[in-house]
Amino acid sequence: MTPDENLRSPYPQTTDALGRTWELRPHGWVCQGRDAKPQELELQTRPPHPHRDLKTAIQLAVEAHDGQVDDHGLPYILHPFQVMIDVASVTPEPVRPAAMIVAVLHDTLEDTTLTQRDIDSRFGGDISELVWVLTRYPGQRYEQFIERVNRYPVARIVKTCDVLHNLRRGATSDAETDARRRRKYLKALTMLKGSDDWSD
Repeated sequence: MTPDENLRSPYPQTTDALGRTWELRPHGWVCQGRDAKPQELELQTRPPHPHRDLKTAIQLAVEAHDGQVDDHGLPYILHPFQVMIDVASVTPEPVRPAAMIVAVLHDTLEDTTLTQRDIDSRFGGDISELVWVLTRYPGQRYEQFIERVNRYPVARIVKTCDVLHNLRRGATSDAETDARRRRKYLKALTMLKGSDDWSD
């Protein structure tokens, strides 16, 4: 028996979108690892939702953003869709499916009537936590918001794709606002950096 085999847990395991490992012990699911108690967030006491899927997330995002338009007069839902597509192209397995769900829902808490409880009930605590991490609450400094996002690998990649798409969306009729946003987004990109090690 190799050292790795000797250390391998005898219990079934799964990994959530926060990178936490869960083991099914005789008394129930137990969260393992140093990320079991992420800063600013309450520990979720259950594993990833077993029935969540991307199609459900897309349908929910379409309904939540219905009627919204961006600064160019286009349906707002096109932005979460593009962020989701970009996230899919750069996110490694096994977190890619969960990251795509987070991406398509990333603006729902901030810009729609959906609540964290709504997301939690459909997709599980790890997804709802990450969407919350990606939500800037009223009065929060943008730099503080980005610092929080940067501590979570999935949230960081979603926010990076979000910022990059915002930079690609082109100018509006307000040049001063465009310049201010561009400065903000470029500063965010310098902050959205960190390890690409998805295992730590």
